[in-house]
Amino acid sequence: MESDRELDFEHYTVAWIAPLEIEAQAAWHMLDHEHQGTFSANRGDDYVYMAGDINGHNVVIATLPAGCNYGVGSGAALASQVKRNFPNLWFGLLVGVAAGLPNFSCVPPRDIRLGDVLVGVREGENAGIVSYGLGKGIDGLQRGAQPKTEAIVSSAIGIIKCLTPVHGNVFLRYYDSIKDKAHSSGTFADPGQERDRLYLTVNGENGSVTRIMERASRDPSDRTKVWYGPIGSGDKVVKSSQKRDELRDKFNLIGLEMEAAGVMIALPVGVIRGVCDYGDAQKNKEWQPYAAAMAAAYAKALLYKIRPAKDRREEALQAQKSLRSEEAPETHLGQCGHSLPTHSSRVAYRRALEGIYRALGRVERVDAIDDPIDLLSTWRICILILVFWSLYADTTAASKANTCFLVPFDRFICREDIITDIDHNLETERQAALAGIGGVE
Repeated sequence: MESDRELDFEHYTVAWIAPLEIEAQAAWHMLDHEHQGTFSANRGDDYVYMAGDINGHNVVIATLPAGCNYGVGSGAALASQVKRNFPNLWFGLLVGVAAGLPNFSCVPPRDIRLGDVLVGVREGENAGIVSYGLGKGIDGLQRGAQPKTEAIVSSAIGIIKCLTPVHGNVFLRYYDSIKDKAHSSGTFADPGQERDRLYLTVNGENGSVTRIMERASRDPSDRTKVWYGPIGSGDKVVKSSQKRDELRDKFNLIGLEMEAAGVMIALPVGVIRGVCDYGDAQKNKEWQPYAAAMAAAYAKALLYKIRPAKDRREEALQAQKSLRSEEAPETHLGQCGHSLPTHSSRVAYRRALEGIYRALGRVERVDAIDDPIDLLSTWRICILILVFWSLYADTTAASKANTCFLVPFDRFICREDIITDIDHNLETERQAALAGIGGVE
């Protein structure tokens, strides 16, 4: 059974730290493929991991145990065991939710909103992560420098930031792919801008007054923004707009969270957070799923900016191969990591290609076919495979065209029955065209 398979710690090169359950669920939905099986555990191991791959990276998802207190200490313990257990880690990401810190007094104003994404980066003298301890009050604030994020991660962040004005937020398509997916208490859908309320405390002659700040709704095309700068990290939950603003102004922070300062001690991760509240008395969990999904989508986009070298991709493919060997013993893996046809289906596929070329009047291409599997291992064929049969009333006018096949991406490769069926139909008098949407691997 798949659950009995043992996963190999040495195959995994990216650590995705998602401390909260909702953060881990968003991370799991972002995997290109889930790796079925479990990692072995020894006495003294405190964590169980999920695993999969994204863009050829073998990714391990680490989260805190159910009921565990979260904070700097918990984050440090989790990251320490991840680093100890996975000897070939290349880099790590800390992905989840945080409090956003709008600032309308700076130029330009930082109109941070719920669902926006915060990315921890160094700014001036402030590190990307600023460790704080509140003690009895803000005067007890402590500042600590943190290890730098891996250069490759910082570089990918820089590329995404640089290209956003041209290409827009490229990560939104990854959010769209999971927004309707289920988690423990609902989906990852946007709660709606009308439910995003920012309360400001204004000091007046009669004391402080809290009021809702009026902000125009963003255009749907500009719904989500990404903010780059220092993020504060500490054990104390901030539920005071006054303390929030003092922390923000002292270190020019864009957000507050509770694990990064601990995680970074063991593993210098890239910190990506979705805004789920404003660190005030109105703090609640309503926006956590949406914010966690947005942060996870950005993290996936980042992994797609870092293409693993050939040896790492081969390790990922080897891991996938070992996971699929029991399920499909007659297949093997090609460069793109999908099962490829057996010898019999190679023959059928070659015959199908010959028929297509003849139907299209390109007989000279038939002799150029060497090994059709080279085409499969080079191209991501068949996100959609459409076979259109043109039925001719005579030799000059077409009467109608019908779709005979609609095949999802993974299901075409190694589907000998489909290949054989296409091959059989091509032997008829009907003309055929094979159309695919794909891209270079």
